[in-house]
Amino acid sequence: MLDLPEIAKQPALASTWKPDPRASDIEINSDPPRIKVLVVEDDAADFKLIERCLQHMALYETQIVLAGSLEAGRFAISADDFDLVLLDYEINGECGIDLLADMTRGGGLGVILSSYLNSDMQHEALELGAAACLAKSDLSAKVLETVIRQALREQALAGFARSRATGDNRLLGQRFDAFALQVYTASCLTTPG
Repeated sequence: MLDLPEIAKQPALASTWKPDPRASDIEINSDPPRIKVLVVEDDAADFKLIERCLQHMALYETQIVLAGSLEAGRFAISADDFDLVLLDYEINGECGIDLLADMTRGGGLGVILSSYLNSDMQHEALELGAAACLAKSDLSAKVLETVIRQALREQALAGFARSRATGDNRLLGQRFDAFALQVYTASCLTTPG
């Protein structure tokens, strides 16, 4: 005979447990994570290409905001929170790297896009904290989705690691919430190996 605690031997108390009827009502959210993307681009045709790629991604639902100049991009970033900023390298004769440098200092996530990508541009962008530097001619929904998934995953994990190291459960102001968990889960489920 099992040696049960005294409280479990009492019939009224031992038989009061019932499964929670709400347990069968729990649903797993299968909706794709929603990301808010700022596109800083001065060429309408390039913006349409980028927009089309973002809209055809399978893993994310996107809300897209367009800024047609670096000034408009700076204003948008200061006025709202974006999960990702896609920046044209050269916009209206100015260099998007300037906005990238400002943005990444504050923990923002940026990807540089260029029609004429070269290794010097890539090196400069990555040194300043860009998540990636892509040629516009190589853009596709799959390429953007892969870059975004990896960048968001790395950002979420870095925030999580920093919070674990400091014991700060608020994750140092990082937005590691259900969205970040969905990003991490989606990347684990869709990354081969």
